[in-house]
Amino acid sequence: MATELEVLLEIRNLLSQLVYLQRIVTLETMKHEVSEIAKDDRAMQVLGESSESRSAREVAAAAKIPSTTVQRLWRRLARVGLMREDPTTPGRFVPLFAPSDIEAIAREANE
Repeated sequence: MATELEVLLEIRNLLSQLVYLQRIVTLETMKHEVSEIAKDDRAMQVLGESSESRSAREVAAAAKIPSTTVQRLWRRLARVGLMREDPTTPGRFVPLFAPSDIEAIAREANE
């Protein structure tokens, strides 16, 4: 039998998946903002260097930019729906799309 914690973790995972799917649907309406982000080299680099296992400092070192810039860009990318905050590590963000996906969306928006 599943414990209460296991049930809560499963609910959290399902909600995360629903949010992800909602973001994909919303992405169509946000193509302009995504196009602007695709033009921002630092934002694209931060998106590409980020993962659930990397801290802001690690991403900053890889991207050769200040960690405060990484944190600011993470919040900006999350507002647009391209990243989400890692529920297990508050303050750390996980990309929902690869940079190549963002570039493809931006190209499509500009056609």
